[in-house]
Amino acid sequence: MRFVFSLGGLLMAVALIGWLAKGQLSGRAAPAQVPGLSAPSDGAALPSGSPAAIQQQYRKALEDALQQPRSTQDP
Repeated sequence: MRFVFSLGGLLMAVALIGWLAKGQLSGRAAPAQVPGLSAPSDGAALPSGSPAAIQQQYRKALEDALQQPRSTQDP
């Protein structure tokens, strides 16, 4: 009897995992764009340009920051 319940529980767990995986992998459509809704209005600027250009700008800013000399003030 214990074997039947164990097998039944295992089959139910596998079925549940399969059902959840099917729901995740089913390629659902992206949510529709709400009319009248635009970019954030809190003043946040969205990056423009290609991802490679943004990455290059970030690297240059990082290298410039690393090249600045440290202040020698002791607390």
